[in-house]
Amino acid sequence: MALAEFTQQFLQMAAVTLLFMARDMALAQSTSPGDTPTRVEVIYGEVPSESVAIAVGVIYVIAGLILFFPVFRYKHFWGLCLPIGAVSSGIGFFVKAVMVSSASRQNSQGLIIAQNVIIVCAPATFFAFNYILYGHLVVECVGDQFSLLRPTWVSRIFVSSDVLTFIIQAGGAALLTDQDKFQTGKNIFLVGLCLQAASYYLFTFMLALMHYKVKKSGMTNGKELWWKTVWLLYFSSFFIIVRTVYRIVEGESSRGSAIRSNEAYFYCLDFLPLILAISVYMPWWPGKYLTRDSLVQKEPKKTLELTPIEVA
Repeated sequence: MALAEFTQQFLQMAAVTLLFMARDMALAQSTSPGDTPTRVEVIYGEVPSESVAIAVGVIYVIAGLILFFPVFRYKHFWGLCLPIGAVSSGIGFFVKAVMVSSASRQNSQGLIIAQNVIIVCAPATFFAFNYILYGHLVVECVGDQFSLLRPTWVSRIFVSSDVLTFIIQAGGAALLTDQDKFQTGKNIFLVGLCLQAASYYLFTFMLALMHYKVKKSGMTNGKELWWKTVWLLYFSSFFIIVRTVYRIVEGESSRGSAIRSNEAYFYCLDFLPLILAISVYMPWWPGKYLTRDSLVQKEPKKTLELTPIEVA
């Protein structure tokens, strides 16, 4: 209960932060740019808000620290990618805050590349967590027969896809900072985004198919504890899909377009969906619901059969 109340306060703090973010972004946009635009202004169409970047970074780090708690409490080390990814995202926004803190740093290609790659690619760990969670759900509670792919293949295929699309997006994001290679970087980045999105859409379809098969089998009454994990995966996946759609639309847009140059779109359609996708696991850690009401048939222990000795 205490953790649920803390999570509620955390989300309230995030909501208040968003209001301040909107105010700061409005002020930033009302400020007239200098005669010579910095590299950041050329790439983003505006100078991002330093205070907003710091606030978002703090929210991500707090979320990550909270998520470390159930991982170590229940010894679910398979879930470490989730808090590590949240903290990494926070670091990306701190780098962004440093980048916009002065005109000289706004021209630093190293800072621009670093913050862009981290902010864009760190959320891949959120996708990976859901892939791994699905595998544990199938193995421990549902059974291989209800899954389109064997759990071991789920982790191998989808996590490998995550790593591959991570590398592609990172390469594209790095090229986006070079004006001469912007279009090439945009195309590479968009390919990575589309592959990542397609992979997650396939995963979501597989989750829904597993749900349908289990219900159709008649082996469950729908009240088993592990169903909470299924609904948590749906909730998280919905917001991840919202974020992927936004990223693809933004990736296809031209430099200077409203969706690229207005920071409000990014925070409302990237940061907000992602923080909701992982915050749901704070009060309801999914791993703790995988321990009871399993449909998986446990192998009976082998017993030594004794045969009577015939007496002559």
